[in-house]
Amino acid sequence: MIKGVGAKKALELKHFARDSTGLVSAPEFAAMHIRGLVAQYEQLLQESDELWAAIDALLGDIPLYGTILTIPHIGKKAACGIVAELGDVKDFSHPRQLIRLAGLSITEISSGKKRGMSQITKRGRPHLRHWLYLAVLNLLKDKEPSFWALHQYYTKRKDNPLKKMQSVIALCGKLLRVIFGMATKNPAYDPSLITSGIPDLNAA
Repeated sequence: MIKGVGAKKALELKHFARDSTGLVSAPEFAAMHIRGLVAQYEQLLQESDELWAAIDALLGDIPLYGTILTIPHIGKKAACGIVAELGDVKDFSHPRQLIRLAGLSITEISSGKKRGMSQITKRGRPHLRHWLYLAVLNLLKDKEPSFWALHQYYTKRKDNPLKKMQSVIALCGKLLRVIFGMATKNPAYDPSLITSGIPDLNAA
């Protein structure tokens, strides 16, 4: 898929094409060109599937990869990206180190006596943030119960509610903490740990 060209853009092009005269000369060459592009696209898809199959086989020897895949609704590509960026989690002594590695630590933008907004530092690995972001979006899209409940809490609580994007970033940090705990203590996914420490959710 060409970068920046998705389903929305394709629908727009289809709409404009209805009122367009289009190319009326040499239609056979246009058809050949389209068939060639379709063949290239199908070839790239096949190569991509073969590549991911090979990667999946290699990652089978890495315990962390299998551990992450036990978290519901996290796909193989996201798990692969996270593992590639994290390396051996057991080299870290605290999940805060993983959060700093991802550039998800919170910092305040201030000038002199003026206090500004808080944001993540982004002084870490952007690709790790990318894969964590995609993983969390998938968890929320599929409404994984614990992450979805925490997202609802973050965005709808009475005191200091977060915007949706802020909540997603916070959940990226939560996901890192979960991965750290599974890699160093208990490899089984425990959804109750996601909402631990939040009385409103635990009471529910």
